[in-house]
Amino acid sequence: MSRRVMAQGIEVQRRWIREVKIRVEEERGGRLAKLDQLSSELKRLERIALDNSTYLDENIFRTLVPGSNVLSVLARAEYYMNEKDLSSAAARGS
Repeated sequence: MSRRVMAQGIEVQRRWIREVKIRVEEERGGRLAKLDQLSSELKRLERIALDNSTYLDENIFRTLVPGSNVLSVLARAEYYMNEKDLSSAAARGS
């Protein structure tokens, strides 16, 4: 009788281990699926950001300063920033 009880105990333990393995794999699969979904969404957002950046780069100077080329706009912006920096430095020094 005790052998039979031991055999049943061993079988119950094996079933329990099998069930735990199955549940762990299901949980892992669910988490991996969520990671795949998050990765796909992140790639989509990166594409949108890149597309928006490209669009803005192509159109911002045309919109803000019609008829000017990019280099002249950049040169004027740099000149303005340098003047502003010099003015603020002079104001701090006074």
